Amino acid sequence: MYDLDDIRPYLELTSVAAGAVSGALHAQRRTFDFVGVVVIGIATGLGGGIIRDVMLGQGPALALRTSALLITAAVAALLGALFGTLVSLLGRPLWVVDTLSLGLFTAVGLQRAQAAGLDVVPSLFLGVVTGVGGGVVRDVLCRETPVLLLSGQPYSVAALFAGSVYLTALRGFGLPQLTAEALATAAAFSLRLVAAWRGWMVPPLPDLPRALQRLRRPRPGGPMDPPTP
Repeated sequence: MYDLDDIRPYLELTSVAAGAVSGALHAQRRTFDFVGVVVIGIATGLGGGIIRDVMLGQGPALALRTSALLITAAVAALLGALFGTLVSLLGRPLWVVDTLSLGLFTAVGLQRAQAAGLDVVPSLFLGVVTGVGGGVVRDVLCRETPVLLLSGQPYSVAALFAGSVYLTALRGFGLPQLTAEALATAAAFSLRLVAAWRGWMVPPLPDLPRALQRLRRPRPGGPMDPPTP
């Protein structure tokens, strides 16, 4: 059973704070009341880590065994609720904070997976789940379709990219863990920033039978398909 002091506690606390602020800003944009904004913020900050710890099955979730995480989530959500209107005047804080928390949570999930002795592919999976878990909890509580399930700008893809950069920097190039964490966070932020700038979207699920049928249609002026007996 691991504890907060086992692996980079500042990263866990920072990711929880960023997630809580992101959830509070999202709830405020939905015009929830004060209690609702704080509750959504706390759930967003702790949701991904709780899902991660349940999947690891190493005892109670870390958020329930460490007061620092609960206090951090509560304080960050409270600040987001109190100063959300002021922060909203600065531009697009919700997108920025949400993207930063995505990279941070992914790195945290990978660290926990590595500490549990998981292989590369399960570690990446757990990192992505940790990265997107808080957002899924937030959207479900807000009675929205989780952004993870919608076609649009990369979200889970950005988490997967951040996790791949983290493992490559740490295992492939032997870089310090702090550098790998910074690169993973920057990777998620950069991919979503470029996607927003260039208008990249994750395409919807293709209808293969219909696509094949369109390919079989004769082009104008081209040879006709032989008649079917």
